[in-house]
Amino acid sequence: MRHGRAKASRRTLQFYRLNAPHLKPPYKILLDGTFLVSSIRNKVPLFERFAKTLQNELFTCYVARSTLAELDKLSKSAAAATSD
Repeated sequence: MRHGRAKASRRTLQFYRLNAPHLKPPYKILLDGTFLVSSIRNKVPLFERFAKTLQNELFTCYVARSTLAELDKLSKSAAAATSD
């Protein structure tokens, strides 16, 4: 991570540590279906990026059931589009 972005991440995390004491590691990250699809298409290594952004603090990624249903629907529509 570049110096400027790392500094901004550090400052943001420090702000939340001081002003929102209920937000502390392990952080819980809720992933959206559109975000997952775009990260897969762009081949973004999510866990490494999250680790860099959160300064190697503990985190857990969560995906909601509705997101899983959305991804299932997107995969079926993509399969139908490629088979035609």
